[in-house]
Amino acid sequence: MYVSFWSNWGDLFVFILPMLIGIFCVMSFGSYEDNSNDVTKVEAVSLIKKGIDSSNINRAVETILKLETSNKSDDFVITIQKPNPGYFKALIFFLFLFIVSLIRPKTVIGLGKKRNRLRFYKFWIRFVTITIPTLLVISPFLKKIQDWWTG
Repeated sequence: MYVSFWSNWGDLFVFILPMLIGIFCVMSFGSYEDNSNDVTKVEAVSLIKKGIDSSNINRAVETILKLETSNKSDDFVITIQKPNPGYFKALIFFLFLFIVSLIRPKTVIGLGKKRNRLRFYKFWIRFVTITIPTLLVISPFLKKIQDWWTG
């Protein structure tokens, strides 16, 4: 039943998964955030709280001009955001799902030249339907099993 679903609907996954892979590629890698306006806004708020008088009018005009022109302030800092590890895990999962969808079993009669293809499909079906789910179920308990075995 699973192999039949996999074989019949694999084309749909091959069509949809590249879009998801692209989205998670973009989200997985770090980006920077331009916070120059944030610094200028904080400066503007502090000026408003103090009140504008003849001693800080030049600074107030300069702050307004910086906000209006999106000019970088002197204390401009680029903030590097670390990528979310959940996005990277999702990217790896979708890449694996894409590969599994690309290489899906087909009906083959294992005679002559097709014998090796039949062997590969048998291996691939066992690997995808038995080995991978078993590893996913066992992986959270692997450290405990190793500690118990060596303990």
